[in-house]
Amino acid sequence: MGRSVLYVPGLSDMSEVGTFAAITILYRLALRVAEMGCDIDVPCYDPVVMTVLDGAARDAYSKAGRPDAFRRGCVHYVSAQQFAYVAAVNGYMLRERPAANVYMGSFYADSLLLAETG
Repeated sequence: MGRSVLYVPGLSDMSEVGTFAAITILYRLALRVAEMGCDIDVPCYDPVVMTVLDGAARDAYSKAGRPDAFRRGCVHYVSAQQFAYVAAVNGYMLRERPAANVYMGSFYADSLLLAETG
Protein backbone atom coordinates (compact mmCIF):
# COMPACT_ATOMS: atom_id res chain seq x y z
CA MET A 1 0.00 0.00 0.00
CA GLY A 2 3.02 2.26 0.25
CA ARG A 3 2.15 3.31 3.80
CA SER A 4 3.69 2.55 7.15
CA VAL A 5 2.56 0.30 9.99
CA LEU A 6 1.80 1.96 13.33
CA TYR A 7 2.66 -0.12 16.39
CA VAL A 8 1.36 1.20 19.73
CA PRO A 9 3.03 -0.63 22.67
CA GLY A 10 0.69 0.54 25.44
CA LEU A 11 1.10 2.67 28.52
CA SER A 12 3.12 0.54 30.88
CA ASP A 13 6.72 0.27 32.00
CA MET A 14 9.11 -2.69 32.11
CA SER A 15 7.46 -4.08 35.27
CA GLU A 16 4.31 -5.11 33.39
CA VAL A 17 3.78 -8.44 31.66
CA GLY A 18 1.93 -6.66 28.84
CA THR A 19 5.11 -4.77 28.00
CA PHE A 20 7.05 -7.99 27.53
CA ALA A 21 4.32 -9.23 25.21
CA ALA A 22 4.50 -5.94 23.30
CA ILE A 23 8.28 -6.34 22.85
CA THR A 24 7.91 -9.89 21.56
CA ILE A 25 5.13 -8.99 19.15
CA LEU A 26 7.03 -5.92 17.90
CA TYR A 27 10.03 -8.10 17.08
CA ARG A 28 7.89 -10.45 14.97
CA LEU A 29 6.04 -7.57 13.32
CA ALA A 30 9.26 -5.68 12.55
CA LEU A 31 10.69 -8.85 11.01
CA ARG A 32 7.69 -9.09 8.68
CA VAL A 33 7.74 -5.35 7.91
CA ALA A 34 11.45 -5.56 7.03
CA GLU A 35 10.85 -8.55 4.75
CA MET A 36 8.08 -6.66 2.95
CA GLY A 37 10.10 -3.45 2.63
CA CYS A 38 7.64 -1.29 4.57
CA ASP A 39 8.17 1.32 7.28
CA ILE A 40 7.14 0.99 10.91
CA ASP A 41 6.43 3.75 13.41
CA VAL A 42 6.47 3.07 17.17
CA PRO A 43 5.48 5.97 19.47
CA CYS A 44 6.48 5.19 23.07
CA TYR A 45 5.08 6.22 26.45
CA ASP A 46 8.10 5.22 28.55
CA PRO A 47 11.74 6.02 27.66
CA VAL A 48 13.09 2.71 29.02
CA VAL A 49 10.55 0.72 27.03
CA MET A 50 11.45 2.83 23.99
CA THR A 51 15.11 1.79 24.27
CA VAL A 52 14.23 -1.90 24.49
CA LEU A 53 11.75 -1.65 21.58
CA ASP A 54 14.33 0.16 19.46
CA GLY A 55 16.80 -2.67 20.04
CA ALA A 56 14.18 -5.30 19.20
CA ALA A 57 13.25 -3.54 15.96
CA ARG A 58 16.92 -3.14 14.95
CA ASP A 59 17.54 -6.83 15.61
CA ALA A 60 14.51 -7.81 13.55
CA TYR A 61 15.66 -5.76 10.57
CA SER A 62 19.13 -7.32 10.87
CA LYS A 63 17.70 -10.83 11.07
CA ALA A 64 15.62 -10.12 7.96
CA GLY A 65 18.86 -9.20 6.17
CA ARG A 66 17.94 -5.54 5.80
CA PRO A 67 19.74 -3.64 8.57
CA ASP A 68 20.15 -0.65 6.24
CA ALA A 69 16.34 -0.35 5.89
CA PHE A 70 15.91 0.41 9.60
CA ARG A 71 14.95 4.07 9.94
CA ARG A 72 16.54 5.85 12.90
CA GLY A 73 13.81 7.49 14.92
CA CYS A 74 11.01 5.15 13.89
CA VAL A 75 10.85 4.10 17.55
CA HIS A 76 10.47 7.37 19.42
CA TYR A 77 9.40 8.86 22.74
CA VAL A 78 6.19 10.89 22.78
CA SER A 79 5.00 11.65 26.32
CA ALA A 80 4.54 10.07 29.75
CA GLN A 81 1.16 11.79 30.13
CA GLN A 82 -1.66 9.46 29.13
CA PHE A 83 -3.85 11.82 27.11
CA ALA A 84 -0.97 13.82 25.63
CA TYR A 85 0.36 10.50 24.33
CA VAL A 86 -3.04 9.54 22.93
CA ALA A 87 -3.50 12.94 21.27
CA ALA A 88 -0.10 12.63 19.57
CA VAL A 89 -0.77 9.09 18.35
CA ASN A 90 -4.26 10.02 17.13
CA GLY A 91 -2.82 13.00 15.28
CA TYR A 92 -0.29 10.73 13.61
CA MET A 93 -3.06 8.33 12.55
CA LEU A 94 -5.13 11.13 11.03
CA ARG A 95 -2.18 12.75 9.23
CA GLU A 96 -0.27 9.71 7.99
CA ARG A 97 -3.11 7.22 7.47
CA PRO A 98 -1.02 4.10 8.26
CA ALA A 99 -1.87 0.89 6.42
CA ALA A 100 -2.24 -0.98 9.73
CA ASN A 101 -2.53 -0.07 13.40
CA VAL A 102 -1.34 -2.67 15.89
CA TYR A 103 -2.10 -2.20 19.60
CA MET A 104 -0.26 -4.49 22.01
CA GLY A 105 0.38 -3.94 25.70
CA SER A 106 -1.52 -2.39 28.60
CA PHE A 107 -4.15 0.22 27.82
CA TYR A 108 -6.62 2.06 30.02
CA ALA A 109 -9.10 4.86 29.23
CA ASP A 110 -7.01 5.67 26.16
CA SER A 111 -7.99 2.41 24.46
CA LEU A 112 -11.35 3.74 23.31
CA LEU A 113 -9.83 6.89 21.78
CA LEU A 114 -7.09 4.94 20.00
CA ALA A 115 -9.46 2.28 18.67
CA GLU A 116 -12.02 4.78 17.40
CA THR A 117 -9.41 6.88 15.60
CA GLY A 118 -7.69 3.80 14.17
